[in-house]
Amino acid sequence: PPELEIAFRSLLSQTEEGDPALLALALSFPNEPYLGEFMDIIDVDAIHEARKYLRTELAQKLQPEFEKAYLEFQQEGAFKIDQESMGRRSLKNVCLGYLAELGSLEFRQLAQIQFRKNANMTDVAGALGVLTHQDCPEREAAFSEFENRWRKNTVVMDKWFALQAISCLPKTLDNVRKLTKHLSYEENNPNKIRALIGAFSRFNQLRFHAADGFGYDFLAEQVLRLDPLNPQAAARLVSVFNNWKKFDETHKTKMNDQLQRIVKTPKLSGDVFEIVSKALG
Repeated sequence: PPELEIAFRSLLSQTEEGDPALLALALSFPNEPYLGEFMDIIDVDAIHEARKYLRTELAQKLQPEFEKAYLEFQQEGAFKIDQESMGRRSLKNVCLGYLAELGSLEFRQLAQIQFRKNANMTDVAGALGVLTHQDCPEREAAFSEFENRWRKNTVVMDKWFALQAISCLPKTLDNVRKLTKHLSYEENNPNKIRALIGAFSRFNQLRFHAADGFGYDFLAEQVLRLDPLNPQAAARLVSVFNNWKKFDETHKTKMNDQLQRIVKTPKLSGDVFEIVSKALG
């Protein structure tokens, strides 16, 4: 809609006098799971394609404005954690995200440059968050460099796992499976589970709800493996299936199959049984 372009152009013209944190929020699209809540029947592919189409159209029409704002809010001098500085970093990363939708080498390299400056974790994670959706050498190099630098910092590595789990690339589930065997991943650690499996199942609507149902099978495997060890963590994972009735028949059937598989498991914990039985209703 032309109104959307006009609104975004107006917002981008206010970067000098406006509140950068507020502008960053105003320029940000809702995520895909949130958009799904407004549909009677959640169409995963349609949501992803429509959202990506709009973002790409805005990036094409407003490329000069996004570039100007990005360069304007580059961090200079000492790193600061005041509200103004944090807002500037947030707005800069939002602009970089739009520019990356154009898929050009120029903007992939811009993200790589930001990543390698290592000025602060917000900018590093912002660059990785852009590159995670790009099938390119810059992506592989950045994630490898991040791993080499931070592999001994368990908290920072949670971010590394999560950013890979939310990737829209087709082989994300295969990569998530591999990451469960990574030396820095502790398969019974709730924080690691949340960072990798939780991020994939809750925030990667496109790949978790793939039509082949492999995402559902993977989650059920993880729930059943974890249930005897940590029923509360397993219950949090399986609650992702709570809205299964809002999907089309193909998706509902595959999710129902996994819920039935779980609920029929001998010696299932009360925590998981309660969540699953309520979901099945």
